[in-house]
Amino acid sequence: MIRILIADDFSAMRRAIELLVAREDDMEIVGEASDLPSALELMEQVDIDVILMNDYIPPMGSVQAAKLIRGQGIQTPILVMSMHDDPELAGEALLNGANGFIVKTEFLETFAAAVRAVCRGDIYLSPRIKALLDEEE
Repeated sequence: MIRILIADDFSAMRRAIELLVAREDDMEIVGEASDLPSALELMEQVDIDVILMNDYIPPMGSVQAAKLIRGQGIQTPILVMSMHDDPELAGEALLNGANGFIVKTEFLETFAAAVRAVCRGDIYLSPRIKALLDEEE
């Protein structure tokens, strides 16, 4: 069973993720946090396989949050969710410790595959981000 921590300041998004996870036989939500301090506290208390984190988790952005999480020695895979299809932001997140980046406009279609990928130790980039990177080449 893949144990997921949701770190998102928007309660409606947390509820939507709960509904998606409920459809997957191999996933469960083991914690929810609306800010980074609460998420860090849960990371110490609960066994987590994936941190599903919004690109802004108060009081900072995902790049800084990933860097802080890694700086504390936490090696749990981090999958960043964003409304922005920004390859630069995705790259910065990965360089600072995230394992994947998913664009929310593709979330329904790619969520489960993204979670499984980062759990396997793979890097995951949303198809939209991959397409934009291919255009830049």
